[in-house]
Amino acid sequence: MYPEDLESLLREITVSAIEHDAEGAEEPEDLIFAIEQAVATRKIVDCVQFEELWEQTVDPEVDDSGVSFFFIGLKLSPEVCEEAQELDAALNEVTWTLLIPNVDSLNDAERPQTAKDLLALAEIDIPNKSTTDYEILKEIIQFDDPGPTLH
Repeated sequence: MYPEDLESLLREITVSAIEHDAEGAEEPEDLIFAIEQAVATRKIVDCVQFEELWEQTVDPEVDDSGVSFFFIGLKLSPEVCEEAQELDAALNEVTWTLLIPNVDSLNDAERPQTAKDLLALAEIDIPNKSTTDYEILKEIIQFDDPGPTLH
């Protein structure tokens, strides 16, 4: 089944890339370590490129829970951008952020037990949502088992 919008598509390819890169990490801390390593090398995994990572506590005026999040900045891989260029489209400006709660800032009841549980809590933030970008990505990215690949 194909994701229904750009946000869902980017979440799907990001989670898939993290799972693929983390090579079966089971503990939340191991997953965060794998992400840190991918960012440190600006690693390209499947359709995404890891760009940056920072940690920030949610603004108390918005949410007073005191939860801090890891913000992972991502871009499309050069291969995706090349395929888009062949379709006369420019996707090199498409960026997004994956927000993952820092497990150390969660109380015991909220704390995920596995890396998969942690990824289930992840959210996507896209600064510029575009229907055109989504339609082009649908042409380029194919969803098969075990995950998204280029056509």
